[in-house]
Formats: sequence, structure tokens, C-alpha cells
Amino acid sequence: MPTRSIDPATLRTVHLITQIDAFKALYFDRDGMALRPNLVFVDASGSIVFETNEVGLKGDPLDPARRLVVVWGDSVVFGSGRGWAHLLDGMAPGYQFLNGGLNGDPYDNILRGRAASTSGCRSR
Repeated sequence: MPTRSIDPATLRTVHLITQIDAFKALYFDRDGMALRPNLVFVDASGSIVFETNEVGLKGDPLDPARRLVVVWGDSVVFGSGRGWAHLLDGMAPGYQFLNGGLNGDPYDNILRGRAASTSGCRSR
């Protein structure tokens, strides 16, 4: 059987979660006041609860074929599981909606520094 080459940039860290409130320390970077990138959280059955992409947003990896829209906010945007922002994808073909919410995120953090956290994202 041939050996498969794996690009390290596509790898993610997977964490098993048992209680929703107990794992914020794993995904939240207190220094950067943002989600940590490239994480996958699964429940005891192996189902994905949520994941962060390469730029630290909740959702799928960046799709260069679509224009990017980030929904910023607090726990209302963060939601449970994947949240609701990705549901907008089906309503706006050609656009990718990612979840930029954080539980308990103060408004000054929401408004400050968001451009820096998406500096790796493309704009059109």
C-alpha cells in the first residue's frame, strides 16, 4: 500500500468534551482574546460539536472560491455547536459565512482588533 503524504497545515487538534462549560480553557486564547485555530471538539459519541479553522473562527476552512463574511459578536453569535452563522451559506451562494462569536466577549473586544485577527483572510 502506498504511503500517503499529509500536509501538516491541514492537521487539527482533536479534544473530547464531556461538559460544554468545562472546555472554554481549551479553545479560548486569553492573551489574544480569540479562539485558538485548528481545533476540533467531539462528544463521547464521536460527533463533532464544533471546530475552528486556520484563522481561529468557528466553521469550515477558508474557501478561496467564495467571498468571506464573518459574523462577529458575543455568545449570541457563538451559539451552541457550530452556531447559526454557517446556515447563511445556503442563502447567499458564492459567500462563506464564518462564526466570529465568543462567549462572554465584551463589546470593546468585538469592535477592537477584529481586522487584525482576520489579516490572513482575503478581501475583494
